Amino acid sequence: MAARNHALSANATIALAAVPDRMSHIIRVVGLDQVFSTHLTAEDAEAAWRPTPG
Repeated sequence: MAARNHALSANATIALAAVPDRMSHIIRVVGLDQVFSTHLTAEDAEAAWRPTPG
């Protein structure tokens, strides 16, 4: 969460890639899937990235 907050203060985002199944489950259980986008691979995360305008 600290890294996310730091990214937000810099008008950036964080995406998670290649998250192991067990960790992915924990992320969903605690609700962090609402905070972080997750992708199967780094390439998928890069393809999903959209720069913020301005």
